[in-house]
Amino acid sequence: MPTVAEKKKPKKSVAKWTRTTVLIRDDHLEKFKILAWWEKSTIKDLFDEMIEMYLSSKNQIDNLIKERKKNLEQRKSNPDSAK
Repeated sequence: MPTVAEKKKPKKSVAKWTRTTVLIRDDHLEKFKILAWWEKSTIKDLFDEMIEMYLSSKNQIDNLIKERKKNLEQRKSNPDSAK
């Protein structure tokens, strides 16, 4: 039987997150901070939404990712053909 603490654990999201460092102009960062406060959000969520919108506008990205994964799988299954 699960304990009370185990029942209250939040469910993990499907998306995998990675922490990274980026350079951003000071004036842009200040605008993101204000926008995040205004929308009762976080800078992380704003960036995620912005990146999602940008990538969805690039309709070829999904095809390129699928093609790359397919090529990597082929290389793994037949390592001699890559030479």
